[in-house]
Amino acid sequence: MMKSISAHSLLILSFLSFALIAPVSQAQTNESVLFQNWTVICGDDNYCTATTPDQSKKAGVLKVRRHNDKKAHWEISVQTNAEDQSQFRPLALRIAGQRLQSLRANRDFRSFSKPNEFFLINKPALPLLFRRMIESRRMFFTFAAGNKQRINASYSLNGLSDALLWIDEKQKRIGSRRSVEAPVERSIAKPAAPVGKPLLDAETLATNLHRKTLDPEACDLSPEKIYSIGVSVEALDEATTLVIIPCFTAAHNTLSRVFLVNEKNQKASLQLWATFSTFTGWVGSDLLSNVSFDNQTKELAMLHKGRGIGDCGISGIWRWRDDGRFEMKEFRAKDDCDGRDDGWPLIFPLSAPQNAPNSGTNP
Repeated sequence: MMKSISAHSLLILSFLSFALIAPVSQAQTNESVLFQNWTVICGDDNYCTATTPDQSKKAGVLKVRRHNDKKAHWEISVQTNAEDQSQFRPLALRIAGQRLQSLRANRDFRSFSKPNEFFLINKPALPLLFRRMIESRRMFFTFAAGNKQRINASYSLNGLSDALLWIDEKQKRIGSRRSVEAPVERSIAKPAAPVGKPLLDAETLATNLHRKTLDPEACDLSPEKIYSIGVSVEALDEATTLVIIPCFTAAHNTLSRVFLVNEKNQKASLQLWATFSTFTGWVGSDLLSNVSFDNQTKELAMLHKGRGIGDCGISGIWRWRDDGRFEMKEFRAKDDCDGRDDGWPLIFPLSAPQNAPNSGTNP
């Protein structure tokens, strides 16, 4: 026999129904959907972000996002892990089945609000890259540290195409063009180029000077070999960019030339460095071995091994100053390759600093 339900019971049931339905309605303001290896989150303003993790778990996520505004450009970014944000920068990327592409700061990528998130900004190259991402199954990034360490990240592209279509549907943009740009609201305008003379970037200016002053006997690397090693480009301050170009390779050392570039004035200068050995004393050289630069401390370091086990050689550290030059912080040298790893003697600073050189740029 069916029992009748009182008005009081109906009121309780109505309250319970509302309590169950209300959280679902609230959750819809930040809707999340999974497409194979990609997670898509859209807010109530239909700003949508698709992310996928690094399969090796050594780096952060790869992101593709789009604001639901008039331009509606897609943005692509990649992150390092939080603990690596001050050390690692993107060096290269590769789509499965395609060749490796080197990446340069301020031409191919730059960070905006987050120091460990790097947006791809090379506008002419982005449409083809995005199309290949959609058509391919895997994408790889190589991150480089100042101490020559490398982190290789691997991202699955399975599900990306479906994720983008779902975002198109949410934003009512089915069939829209796949245009990609840097974050529009945070982009920084470049200085206007002089009429009839386009501005050159730091790497181009340094490379042009490198070629003009090249000694074939000291620098014999082919363009392909330089590309495989990688040219380092780092901002020293608002006006000056550091460019390190590989020049010569030996068994245990890669020698490079270092340039300072002012893109506004379109000028590059080759740097000379004070180096020391007991055979020659202090000499000036435009070549440094195994050069690295720490963007946090603004210190440039070199390490030349006398042989592979590292029991002899020279090393130096120079710090970038606010007055626009590098100043020597430390120099060590050991000429005797005796098989002992007991530290290399400190040559600079000495107990009498007035007798020692104080700058790497004026040996």
